[in-house]
Amino acid sequence: HSLGKELLASGVITEDQVDKVPKGNAITRYFGSRGEVELDFNQIEVSNGDILMLATDGLNKEVDEGKINQILNDSNISLGEMSAKLINLANELSGFDNVTVLLMSQFSEED
Repeated sequence: HSLGKELLASGVITEDQVDKVPKGNAITRYFGSRGEVELDFNQIEVSNGDILMLATDGLNKEVDEGKINQILNDSNISLGEMSAKLINLANELSGFDNVTVLLMSQFSEED
């Protein structure tokens, strides 16, 4: 939840303008000293073998979605190796922002 994304969602600016908003990265929602926090909840269906990724904007600002998907679809490496590759790639491309990547995968249970 950043100022730029909030302006985009409300239709004030276009996708092309998001990165040009002064202080557009300013966070509009956070946990802190305010008594009331507005949370977003989403429910998604996952299947065995799916990978769920939680990442900071330090990843998706630097690495395009196609390259992220390419790494996540590499069945020859572990989730840990995928995370490391994504973080290293973001740092190689800029390293300007912090990068955090958490990958989770659901596995079928054996009876």
